[in-house]
Amino acid sequence: MKDRIKRWRDDDEALLNADEWLWKTLDAYPPPSVPATEVWEFSIGSVLSRHPKAPAGIEKPLRLLDGLGALRIGPDDIGFDGHNRSWDEVTELRLVDVAKVAVHDVIKSELARYSRVLIGVPGRGWILEQLSHGLSTLAVRYVDRAHSDKFGTAGQRLAPFEFAYRGSLGRQRTRRISVYPMLLGMQGEVIDSLYATAEIHKVPVVRA
Repeated sequence: MKDRIKRWRDDDEALLNADEWLWKTLDAYPPPSVPATEVWEFSIGSVLSRHPKAPAGIEKPLRLLDGLGALRIGPDDIGFDGHNRSWDEVTELRLVDVAKVAVHDVIKSELARYSRVLIGVPGRGWILEQLSHGLSTLAVRYVDRAHSDKFGTAGQRLAPFEFAYRGSLGRQRTRRISVYPMLLGMQGEVIDSLYATAEIHKVPVVRA
């Protein structure tokens, strides 16, 4: 059993080291202000376009993914996966423990969605490979090792999950975020900005 645990840990370390570019990209990505004073957006495409081995001309195909993986925080609105709403319409911002949603089947389903969107797109294989590696790496760091000192604490496993808002005719509706930007949204500055901006607009932040 001890040998098996050691092998798991070694595999996780190898995965994290192999995707060092991802951590460097996240560290270098300009964080949002706390609270938001201007629009800040974070998307799958913007991350992958910074890959040191990104093929030439890949930026345009990557934009096809923004409707399936983007987070927007602004002084006047919030957006999940390209669905933007005024803070005045938002009635609740909900966070979730990622250990309950970033599981293998969900990640596999997300990758299938990306694959369908990219059918016929040049560079599709490379994009899907990087998305798969990135999701696995983020899950290892933020979920599997959330209780260890090196990779964070249980309190840091909360991530933006969905927001409730008033739709047409005053109907209550919700918008849920996809897994990739949800995991990216666990960066400390992002959560701080969401909390602070929601508080200014008197939008309650709750556990989903």
